[in-house]
Amino acid sequence: MKFQIYSQEIGSILVSQIDLNTTGNIRNFSLAQFPPRLTPYPITLYATIPGSTKTFKSTTEIYVLPSRTYGSAVKIDNLHGGLLVQNNINKYKGWYPIFPNGHYVDGGYLTPSTFDLTHLNTYAAQGFNTINIVPDGGRPDQAYPIDSLSKYWDRLDELNLFNIYDMRFAFQNSTRISDQVALWKDRTSLLMWYTADEPDGWVYALNSTKLAYDQLRELDPYHPVSLVLNCQDFYYEEYAAGADLIWQDAYPVGINATHSIPWGTVCNTTYGDCGCDNCVGSLTDVATRLDDIQAYQAAIPYALQKPTWSVIQAFGEQSYWPRLPKGSEVLNMMMLSNDILIQLIRHITGHSQ
Repeated sequence: MKFQIYSQEIGSILVSQIDLNTTGNIRNFSLAQFPPRLTPYPITLYATIPGSTKTFKSTTEIYVLPSRTYGSAVKIDNLHGGLLVQNNINKYKGWYPIFPNGHYVDGGYLTPSTFDLTHLNTYAAQGFNTINIVPDGGRPDQAYPIDSLSKYWDRLDELNLFNIYDMRFAFQNSTRISDQVALWKDRTSLLMWYTADEPDGWVYALNSTKLAYDQLRELDPYHPVSLVLNCQDFYYEEYAAGADLIWQDAYPVGINATHSIPWGTVCNTTYGDCGCDNCVGSLTDVATRLDDIQAYQAAIPYALQKPTWSVIQAFGEQSYWPRLPKGSEVLNMMMLSNDILIQLIRHITGHSQ
């Protein structure tokens, strides 16, 4: 069988031969033959059997975007993992890597009556390089005071502290998406868009994340889209279709894995809410959930793997979690979320997935 990768629009064979029964092949082709533009180029993979007229094909897309001289551009390194950034820090020449490390923070500091940059400066001084400012869902636009966020973001730009822009309350409203993207898409410290916060847990419409994703890709192809899933596996494929990066937020510290503390009911695979879906109450729940997500993604026909991130539990003394995690537990969960470290440990110990 003969495989070819072809761009009909530019009339070029990009890759002329791929060996049968092999995976992980790396083939180079020049992007110079694609004039930069904001819309993707369709790409087709053809497979033919020698001596037969039967042809198989599959399609995908490739973006070749115009270079930027303002704002930021962020791309996922699908070969080696991680994120690559281009902005005013490197004068829009080439790319530099970022290993995101940050927190969700209280959007109350953007309220005009309490606006304060002191905590942001302290946060940056601790070495964090990303931030997710949780918006005010009670506002009419379910977002942020624009003037306050603009001043706050000016400081983020000065610090090169990357904002994961959170639109959890607005992502199901196409007008609000358009308005918010128009306001912030050209900021030099915009890292990505964050749409749905636990859409599976809230049982949002199954196509809600994909609708938002398609709109965001059209409005701003320079930044990836992310979301966080709460459940072990509740319509994973449908919700995950709406993001380039999938986050998980298994919070295992302090839970009772078999009895719901706030609801007073049993927890099992089909009933009950114990604060960590189908968890056992161990720090390893974090790594298990990441493994689950990667397995679900790999099981989707013709789908690429997506980066998986963890939202680490650093809170407690509330609801399902009667105690705070120890510092060592937080660090442990961070290490369990580092895929490179986990693969190294498995290699050393002989453990396999």
